[in-house]
Amino acid sequence: MPGTPSAHLATLIPLLVLAASCAPVPGGQMGTGLAATVSGPEVRVEEPLPSVLAFPQASVDDLWKVLPATFQALGITAGIMDAGGLVFGNGRVPENTVAGRSTVDLFRCAASSSLSAGRYRVQFGISAQPRKMASGGAELFVQTTAFGRMVSGSRSGTTHCVSNGTLEMKIQEQVETELARIGLRSTPE
Repeated sequence: MPGTPSAHLATLIPLLVLAASCAPVPGGQMGTGLAATVSGPEVRVEEPLPSVLAFPQASVDDLWKVLPATFQALGITAGIMDAGGLVFGNGRVPENTVAGRSTVDLFRCAASSSLSAGRYRVQFGISAQPRKMASGGAELFVQTTAFGRMVSGSRSGTTHCVSNGTLEMKIQEQVETELARIGLRSTPE
């Protein structure tokens, strides 16, 4: 029956699978990595997974050394969030432009929200944590959390947003640039 919740659920699940498979994957997991769980007639979209950026020729210490310069070059105000856990970032990035792009262009917000009809601002937090890879080298776990908020004073509303992968690609490129500055190649020849 077309109007039943299970009919809507049957239509929604393939769309969620398609959306999750559209994230770009250069050098590791990138983008939203959406996961969904089904419980009766309800489908819940989980938080995005962290992007994993691989640097096979670098060590964890190398990545930790270049993170401040990487974030600075991209125009992201950041600092050490957890020295013991080697987490660098900012829970609430104040900039509206990052890596030469508006933050609105770096995230996807819910198309069905009230934001799609008007101007909005994306506020986000970001963390990066270098970790040792089992196969050698190091990888950088990058996690973003974001939401969109209406700019208009006469309208209100917020919605959850997810990275479209552009910011992670810019981080990958800048880390490679910073590694080269300290004399390391991030990929094998």
